[in-house]
Amino acid sequence: MFSENISLNGSWKLYGRPEVIGRAPGIFHDGPIQIADAAVPGNIELELCRAGMTPEPFFGRNSNAYHAYEGFEWCFEREFTLEDAEGNFELELAGIDCYGTVFINGEKVGNSHNALIPAVFDPSKFLTKGCNTISVHIASPINVFRSEPLVPMAVNICPFGLEQTRMRKPAHSWGWDIAPRLPLGGIFRDVTLRKLKPVRIVDWATVMCDANESEANLRFFCKFETDRHDFAGLIVETEGVCGDSRWFVQQRPWSSQQALCIRVENPVLWWPKHYGEPKLYHASITIRDETSGNVLDRVKFMYGIRSIALEYKPVATYHPEPDFQFIVNGVPIRTWGMNHVPCDALHSRDRERMPQILKLAKEANLNMLRIWGGGIPEDEMFYDFCDREGILIWHDFMYGCALYPDDDAFLKEAEHEAIEILRVRRHHACIALWAGDNECDSATYFMRSRYRDPAHNKLTREILPQVCERYAPGAVYLPSSPYISEECQKKGRESGVRDASLMAPEQHLWGSHEYFKNDFYKATTSFVSETGYHACPNVSALKKFLPAEKLWPWDNDDWYHHACNPFMPNMDYNYRIQIIPDQIAEFFGEIPDGLEAFALASQICQAEANQYFLERARASRKYSGMLIWNLIDCWPHFSDSVVDYYYGKKLSYYYCKRHMNDFLIMAGDAADWHWAITMCNDSNRTRRGVYTIRAYQGEVLVSGEFTAAPGEIRQLTRIRCLATDQQLLLIEWEFDDGTRGGNHKVTGTPRYDFRKFRDEWLPAIAALDNGFNAAEIGR
Repeated sequence: MFSENISLNGSWKLYGRPEVIGRAPGIFHDGPIQIADAAVPGNIELELCRAGMTPEPFFGRNSNAYHAYEGFEWCFEREFTLEDAEGNFELELAGIDCYGTVFINGEKVGNSHNALIPAVFDPSKFLTKGCNTISVHIASPINVFRSEPLVPMAVNICPFGLEQTRMRKPAHSWGWDIAPRLPLGGIFRDVTLRKLKPVRIVDWATVMCDANESEANLRFFCKFETDRHDFAGLIVETEGVCGDSRWFVQQRPWSSQQALCIRVENPVLWWPKHYGEPKLYHASITIRDETSGNVLDRVKFMYGIRSIALEYKPVATYHPEPDFQFIVNGVPIRTWGMNHVPCDALHSRDRERMPQILKLAKEANLNMLRIWGGGIPEDEMFYDFCDREGILIWHDFMYGCALYPDDDAFLKEAEHEAIEILRVRRHHACIALWAGDNECDSATYFMRSRYRDPAHNKLTREILPQVCERYAPGAVYLPSSPYISEECQKKGRESGVRDASLMAPEQHLWGSHEYFKNDFYKATTSFVSETGYHACPNVSALKKFLPAEKLWPWDNDDWYHHACNPFMPNMDYNYRIQIIPDQIAEFFGEIPDGLEAFALASQICQAEANQYFLERARASRKYSGMLIWNLIDCWPHFSDSVVDYYYGKKLSYYYCKRHMNDFLIMAGDAADWHWAITMCNDSNRTRRGVYTIRAYQGEVLVSGEFTAAPGEIRQLTRIRCLATDQQLLLIEWEFDDGTRGGNHKVTGTPRYDFRKFRDEWLPAIAALDNGFNAAEIGR
């Protein structure tokens, strides 16, 4: 869009001092903190640590050391050189957390107060040829919050972090059950100065009117600005190419906004993983000079032609077909994936961690990721990757586990934020759904003393759906996750349940984290967008974030702190450590003595639990999807993730990799003296081959051929059994193209022999596809 981009990233000076309440934001160079080479992008916490003023924030209980700086104000500053200061410029801070005031050469150019969207300013009249200075003041959000009124309706789930109900910064930064309290902020994404072209595209959008294999109809919108007094001599055009398929349309503009209608015959459709190829058009919107043909401005992007819809009922039913299902290009699809929390609790490190995280997602065979509402909208790299790989995105707006205020000022900011989030992401084929929030409908139940009818939530019932309708026509919108409709509320009242979300067709399955085959996990639902099971990180990870003397035994303050419980002796979250030994004891009848055995035992429990959740869903036509919580931690943590913060894969990652592939053969629990053997083909192609099921160190129990049509779920056979018989079944298959797959089943009921599982069964499970080294699990 722009003729010249000047990066202002790099080394800045950083000054910090206790903030005087009521003093206007301004440039300052005094105070106890003076850092000559602070990194931008960066976080204040990381700069304090690099300067030797604070300890490493993720180690032990060191994050508590940063509480002392929450009342500080900060001033970032650097010089830069311009060879030519004539013309129009734009200054963008892609991520500033959170209450910023920006100065150029000592003159104020604007304010920012939302870390979730870029801050953009016009600095043109303040710039000079030669040396210039940019200064950014960041106020203490704790002090800003002092001026906010007390609103007893606006509450959050945690015993701390009430600031999240008003401050538009990542909610987890105030402390969460998956993240530490580190709210200092900083300039955490790129700072760019742009010299604008005389004719420039300032906004654009694509709208998918309809699409099928024979024809697609699109509408492209473009807004541009020009220094010319009229629009004569300009041409606006759009082009897209994918293989032999192409569109090209051009027209002369009559105003600064254009709409171009496009009809594509026999389009190449974009499909999610397992259902076809994620084909993308190399697309562009261009403004040319009609006389010379020269390009005056151009936007290039990748575009996938596809239709997407969500069919759901307002309340869960007992009908055998799904009550909640995505439809892509007219085809009902099933989605198996994971939740995505921020790449890092300190967001200046997101971009460096993202490639490895996306690689983990691709290798896990999943076809959906959910961007959780307590985090932050991701970098463009994330969406581009998912477009290319056919990974659908369930995208929450950034609200979570709270009752947010509904005053005009808050709703106005929420509207602006949603527009900006949509505006730069609405063209991505991968985005399947926008959800108004994470668990805010449910919050009205688990905060029962502060009950508000979810239907009266102006944010998710009025503002956000209207923004989606206006700025991303055709986008799928769901008011909350889980969404408690008025029908759900009515049925909940009639049934006397503690949480009406348990009546919904899409649910978050979190209970007391008890034995994973208990009735709670057998909910009547069609789509589970959150569920999971705790596990200890790998021992190699523990040694990176726990002091040696706190590695073992597990019942100590450092383990609790990383559970997360930043405000001990507050006990609200200590239960998240106790969960782990309780689950081990339930499954194995003992808690192994020693860190390595403890970590391994917990990872076995998690892996078997997630396998059970996924297989129960995949074997039932009623389920259309499940998203495991979660792929990877945003800090070193005892959690439900299947990969620890340091990219160490837990056992469940390898299990999920098998269970999120498009084809699976699985054995059910004993019923009527038999194990039912079920085949599931969640793909668009027919699969043929042979299968074998044998007992560990025993005979072949059954073998045969199979043919699975696209989307087919079918019982292959049954095997005679005793319900309490503890065995390991090894399931293998080979397709007619020579590729192979495998699965296993641990039969019977707890309690299992830990040493037998570790020394005999786990190596046999690993050998099914040589997907992991059993001897390294948990280490």
